Amino acid sequence: MTKWIVILLFTTGIAFASDYSGKSLEEMKALRPTLSFWELPAFKVEMQKRMKNMTPQERQKLQDEMKQSK
Repeated sequence: MTKWIVILLFTTGIAFASDYSGKSLEEMKALRPTLSFWELPAFKVEMQKRMKNMTPQERQKLQDEMKQSK
């Protein structure tokens, strides 16, 4: 029973997750500290998509900036 409740809560959270594809990288960096538990998966997926198109130096710089903003 609790398994179904967890699955239901998780899928409901995904259904209401924000769409970050229209946001700039600067906007996303500013949003990161304010994200709720339910928004994190969509945020992470969008960041991974963007990081695939970055050079290793750009990725490292972004990761360093994100660590500092925690």
